[in-house]
Amino acid sequence: MLTILDCSEHGLQGADLDEGIERRFIRCPWTARIGVRGSHMPLGTTVTGVRFDSSGSLATGLVVSFRNSALKIKPETIRIIRDEITKRSPVLMGANRKPLVTDSVGETLAEKYGVSPQVMRYVLPLLVEEGFCTVSDRKPFVIHWNRCSTAHLADTEKRVSQPKGR
Repeated sequence: MLTILDCSEHGLQGADLDEGIERRFIRCPWTARIGVRGSHMPLGTTVTGVRFDSSGSLATGLVVSFRNSALKIKPETIRIIRDEITKRSPVLMGANRKPLVTDSVGETLAEKYGVSPQVMRYVLPLLVEEGFCTVSDRKPFVIHWNRCSTAHLADTEKRVSQPKGR
């Protein structure tokens, strides 16, 4: 049995599911939060205002949960996004799959790394929240790297202090 717990502050204690039943999430009707094993998944908001549930972090990777599926975003992908923003700022976001937005971070993810540009929808708001960058408030979304970001300095320091070849 797998117990999926939800929003205890609203009296929702959870439900037991048989192992044979596909994974289901239960949503709190008051907060729209989803909880797995007693912890709340953080709620994020895309740059267009759409709410999303996620777990993990920018450092360890993200899992964005949808009604019947989940999108895993590797820490390596997040590092690539940070590097592209740092090198190319100001740069277009480009979260469209078709057509790809020319000269955008999303286009680079798709063509160079084989990663869906849609990951930008979920990673960028977290980078903005962290203070790493800012983004324009209307389309086309333009990303500006915050040169004074402590998140970038810590990340750069970590990469510089690692011996080459690792």
